[in-house]
Amino acid sequence: PTFLEERLENFLSVFEETLANMPDEELQEHVEGLVTKKLESDRNIDRSCQRIMNEVLGHTYEFERRKLEAAFIRKIDRAQLQAFYKTHLSVKSATRRRFSSHVVGKAAVDAGSEAAVTPQSKGKILRTAAAGATSPAPAVEEISAFREGTKKFSAQK
Repeated sequence: PTFLEERLENFLSVFEETLANMPDEELQEHVEGLVTKKLESDRNIDRSCQRIMNEVLGHTYEFERRKLEAAFIRKIDRAQLQAFYKTHLSVKSATRRRFSSHVVGKAAVDAGSEAAVTPQSKGKILRTAAAGATSPAPAVEEISAFREGTKKFSAQK
């Protein structure tokens, strides 16, 4: 898991520069590719029913969500994308939040892998700081308190 964490951090730091240096034509190709994917019709009736039921169960009733998202994606410009990246994804951001969960199988534990569960760690939340982190994110000790303190967005109009 440490190797994966380091690779993820490396990708995020390198991609920031890639995004900044990406030609406008290439960025537009990525935008149109995402829009095309959003506007794809459902491949089967099960997927269609699942999409509709997600709206009903979430009490959002936005059955044209894909079209709305596609229109919104087309409106995003490079400056907005870079600002979002610097605020929420950049490894240098002070406001960045990251959650990473690793599930370790019994075979890996028995083999003594790096992420082995020890009697001291069993049932506990283990925190590790990312390499090169300037300031560690606050630890989540109490899930219910964390949820109460997060910003909520209403799904209903």
